[in-house]
This record gives sequence, structure tokens and C-alpha cells, in this order.
Amino acid sequence: MLILPSAIKAIVAREAFAKAGDADLEMRRRLPPVAVPQKSYLEFVTTWGYVRFELLDDPCEFTFAYDAQDAATNLRSSVSMFMAADKVAQYYQGLVLDVDDDLPKFPAHMLPICFTPGPSHALLEFGAASDVVWFWDFEGEPWHGDTGVNLGFVAPTFQALLEGLRVPAP
Repeated sequence: MLILPSAIKAIVAREAFAKAGDADLEMRRRLPPVAVPQKSYLEFVTTWGYVRFELLDDPCEFTFAYDAQDAATNLRSSVSMFMAADKVAQYYQGLVLDVDDDLPKFPAHMLPICFTPGPSHALLEFGAASDVVWFWDFEGEPWHGDTGVNLGFVAPTFQALLEGLRVPAP
């Protein structure tokens, strides 16, 4: 069972957010070749919904780490909102499936789950031993010698992402 940190509980207690329904879950399951796990992330969007954080009132920061060859750095970003199913499908289509060499791509075994204040996203990896969360930099230059995909490690699981979010106490 997913455990919601107290700061996020306070936000969902004061505002009702739209929740994922059966059609939303089915839309996510149709995105090839991603097998979406039944727990963690899906539990979150069906139970608490597409939680939104106000940048000024409820900044919701997380730390991510880039680690490539002989260069490593820790950076921060913020979650502005957990993405609704139609947006997940739209971004997956445009940034994975569509053939467009002018747009950066993220790996096909990951789903965008969160908007950030800029064009980048938090991605949830599927098919691994756990549901690892990554930060995907839409505009960043790839690390020297890399494949061209900038992924920063955020958390080993979706639960760890929630626990690591820094939201000021109400």
C-alpha cells in the first residue's frame, strides 16, 4: 500500500483533484511497449488524483543526480502537477513514438508522470526490478559520449519519490 507523506496529505485534504478512472488506466495500458504496474503510481492517481502543486504556495521540490563517466552533479526541480492520462498519452506519442528528429526523445520503457515548471518531466521506468523515477531534461545537451538522452536519477521507487518531495508544512 502506498503511503502518502503528511505534507502531501495536507494538500489533498484541502483540495479535491480529478482522479484516474478505468478509461484513464486503460489508456495508459495501451501505450506500447510499456507494461504499467498495478501498484504505486496507478494507486496514487486513482486514490489521490492528478495532484497539483502551486509554485508559490506549495513548491514541491525534488533532487536528481546526473552521473556520467567522469562528471556528476546533483540538481533540483519541482513537480507542478501529476499528468492526466490524456497528457501522458500525448507526450508519449510525441516524444517516443513519432518520427521527428528535431525533438528530443526519452526511452520507450518510461512514461512521463509529472510536469515540471519547464518543458522537462519526471519519468517512471517500467520493466525493471522496481518503478525507478528519472528526471528527463527536454532541452539539455547530452553528456559527452552519451546517447543523447539526459536522465537524472530521482528515486529508486515511486514511493521513494513521494517521500523525497519537499513540500513546506501547512
